[in-house]
Amino acid sequence: MQSMLAVSYERLGDVQAYTGDTAGAIDHYRKYLQVCEALHRADPMNKRWESWVYWASRKLAAALAKAGKGEEVTRLRLQMLRIGKVRADAREATAAELNAYAWDLLTIEPARLRDPASALLYAQRAVELSQGNDPAILDTLAWAYHLTGDQVQAIATEQRALALLAPEAPLRREFAANLARFKAAAQDRRAR
Repeated sequence: MQSMLAVSYERLGDVQAYTGDTAGAIDHYRKYLQVCEALHRADPMNKRWESWVYWASRKLAAALAKAGKGEEVTRLRLQMLRIGKVRADAREATAAELNAYAWDLLTIEPARLRDPASALLYAQRAVELSQGNDPAILDTLAWAYHLTGDQVQAIATEQRALALLAPEAPLRREFAANLARFKAAAQDRRAR
């Protein structure tokens, strides 16, 4: 029953976030997180509840950031990183969990929380587990290479990601722009 309540709060928050009602989204995401945390406390070994706390923290942090509530956003994002690390460090971690944690380490706000060098290691493991067949995971790895200064590997990896996409794939334009960015960074580095 509590899990249904959590899902209801999440969906209400999603609708309010989509319609621009940030205050309403914050209220429902806060309730969503509270229910998820209670489920996790009641059954701490259940990875499902841990995952729900992670996603609830992520959604609430995004809504709070939109409302300019920086301090609470940082606290929630630190919680996300802690949970993401536990999930990514687990022996049974999936490629998706490794990739999500790597992406968080590359993109989290505030920027002082980012750790591209660690992200690179998790992204490499995600690519290994996915056998290099997931373009989104390859894109994360390309960004990790880019942000650690290895433009050659960033370019090669993004080209691999692009090669896996169908010509009409929605991500093709985004990945092509990433590739252009990585190539420009490589040229800038050579010009220095």
